[in-house]
Formats: sequence, structure tokens, C-alpha cells
Amino acid sequence: MPAVAAWVSLEDVVAAVGKAYNCPKNQLLRRHNRGCEARQALLYLAATHCRGRYTLAELGRQLGPVSLAAVSNARLIFYSLKFEVLIINNL
Repeated sequence: MPAVAAWVSLEDVVAAVGKAYNCPKNQLLRRHNRGCEARQALLYLAATHCRGRYTLAELGRQLGPVSLAAVSNARLIFYSLKFEVLIINNL
């Protein structure tokens, strides 16, 4: 897997998630889109790979707007899921 650049533009993250999930940009950026895996992935990847360029509060404003807590929670949820998958794959 190729290494991801330390800082990625938010527009690039939105485009990549939209392509990976076959989801239009307007649906990804829709504020009340709870439970949408693509949106959760967007929040996680934005919080993980755009933090040097944007604060979590700025990301939240541009991605919805959503609260700082929502961005932070999405990051924690996906982080824990990543480890669950690693554990399951090693069984």
C-alpha cells in the first residue's frame, strides 16, 4: 500500500472517499447523514490526514457543519474498527 502524504487537502479526501464509496460529493457533505459509512470514513480521513492544514473545528465547519465532537468521535470509531479488523484477521 502506498504511503499517504502527511497533509492532504480536504478536497482530495472528499474526492477519494466519493470515488471509493461511489458516493456523490453532495451526499458526503450532507449534514444529517448519520450512519453513512462513507461519511464516517470522510470524517475519519479528514481528521487523520488534514490535521496539519486544518484544525478539527475548521474541518467540522467545512464538512457539514458538524461539531468538533462529531469529527473527533468519527476518528475514534474508525481507529477502533481498524484494530478490530486486524485482530479478527489474525485469528
